[in-house]
Amino acid sequence: MKHPFLLFLFLLFWIGCSTDQPDDADVLTRSWDDIVASASGTQVNMIMWMGDPYINGYMNDFVKPTLKERYNMDLNIGSGQGNQIVSMLMTEMEAGKARSEVDMVWINGETFYQLRQIEALYGPFTDVLPNAQYIDFENPFIGIDFQQ
Repeated sequence: MKHPFLLFLFLLFWIGCSTDQPDDADVLTRSWDDIVASASGTQVNMIMWMGDPYINGYMNDFVKPTLKERYNMDLNIGSGQGNQIVSMLMTEMEAGKARSEVDMVWINGETFYQLRQIEALYGPFTDVLPNAQYIDFENPFIGIDFQQ
């Protein structure tokens, strides 16, 4: 694949947006072709910091249309960062929601650490991605952020 980042995004999208929500173990055992087929026609809600026009342009002008063209997926991007995301996910957890309204978040290391502390993230799953063979998870710049 020309853009391996899209595969990573795609799996994250699919996990949260499939109309027939499989249990978490099912996602980890399904074939990639089945995951791709299941994602067609779904919508994905993503929250990210929107303070950089170049990142915003990349997401809106490349990622969104590419997901629609290749996978028939609609990406909805909302603004949010750090404590807003942690607070929102913690509130959903405290309310007993089984699934978040947000399918994916773009976060920094500090927010990642905070979300790990409250067990608000899905995973681990990166080792089952099709491009996992090309990622050096032993590299501390890739495998560790905020000692997580």
